[in-house]
Amino acid sequence: LLNDTVLLTGHAQISIGNRNNLPGQFDLSQNYPNPFILNENGISSVTKINFNVVDPGVVTLIIYNCLGQQTRVLMNQRVEGGEYSSSWDGRNDFGELVTSGIYFYELRTKNKKRVKKLLLII
Repeated sequence: LLNDTVLLTGHAQISIGNRNNLPGQFDLSQNYPNPFILNENGISSVTKINFNVVDPGVVTLIIYNCLGQQTRVLMNQRVEGGEYSSSWDGRNDFGELVTSGIYFYELRTKNKKRVKKLLLII
C-alpha cells in the first residue's frame, strides 16, 4: 500500500502510497517507533512518519529541535493527493547524528499545518 514508489532524498526516504485511494483528510501520524533509539556506536535505525495529503501542491516535512531550530528537511516538493511515508535516521541536514532529546516534526502545505513530537534516545 505504501510501497508503490520510493524516492531517496539524501538520508531520507519518501514512499508514495496508492494515489487511487485518496485519503479523506489532511493527516500527520505519530512516528514509529517512538521513542526512537540510536545505539552508542552511532548506528542508526530509522523512525517512520506517515501522512496524508488531500490536494496536490508543495509539501514540506521538517524536523526541528526543542529550540525550534530546523534540524532536517525530509521533504520539500510538489506531490499529488495520497498517502505518504518518510523516514528519519537521526541525522541533520549535514549528515551528522543529532543529540538525544525531544524533536518536533512539522507537515505543511499551502493552507494546512500539523506538528507532532518525537523522542530520540542515544
